[in-house]
Amino acid sequence: MNSPKDIDTKGLRQFGLTTGTIAVVLFGLLLPWLFGHGYPLWPWALGGVLAISALVWPIGLRPIYIGWMTVGHALGQFNSRVILALMFYLMITPIGLLRRLLGKDAMAREFDAGASSYRVESPSPAPNHLERPF
Repeated sequence: MNSPKDIDTKGLRQFGLTTGTIAVVLFGLLLPWLFGHGYPLWPWALGGVLAISALVWPIGLRPIYIGWMTVGHALGQFNSRVILALMFYLMITPIGLLRRLLGKDAMAREFDAGASSYRVESPSPAPNHLERPF
């Protein structure tokens, strides 16, 4: 992954314009319209400052970009762990417990004292199975 410090002028310009547009559309138009509130002025001011900075002096957005990416990276790390933990404990664990209660064992781990080997024979492939693989 690239470091947030590895950003060029074009990337900073794109960041400023995109973030400014999202601030205006989301907080200045969409959310007030959905919830029936008045249209606030601060998203328009924020979007304007970001857009003008992106067009006139994109290097000035570098500290904002680095802070934004640092927060985004931290949130991504946290969210991925929370989502994976929820998936494991709410989906995988109940399925495993249910299979154990029903006596299912996909790995066939039963002990057979009389078995000479635990090897599972697989069927031999046909002689021409790799002639036309695709």
